[in-house]
Amino acid sequence: MKGIPIGFSLAGHSTVSSEKAPDLHAPWISRDGFLFHPATGLTYQLNESGSVIFEMLSAGAGFAEIIDLLVERFDVDISTARQDVRDFVSSVRALGLHSTTGA
Repeated sequence: MKGIPIGFSLAGHSTVSSEKAPDLHAPWISRDGFLFHPATGLTYQLNESGSVIFEMLSAGAGFAEIIDLLVERFDVDISTARQDVRDFVSSVRALGLHSTTGA
């Protein structure tokens, strides 16, 4: 998800995203790579690969799919991509930002 979909009203005209309403209690990421954790109010800056990993995890992608995309998009070998995903998932779990299984 690229940022949080929002709706607002301006001069009687409603503009509401057609995307599924976000879980306002779950962490979300902006287009600029800022990860906001509503439960704590903390914000984290993610690099491009971290943003990709978080977005894919949030969309329900499996680790193999994430690793394959990192290899393709960032031109890294599979063992580096696998370790990067493991490290990232470990970090977001420790911070309470995402619950995942596997890796």
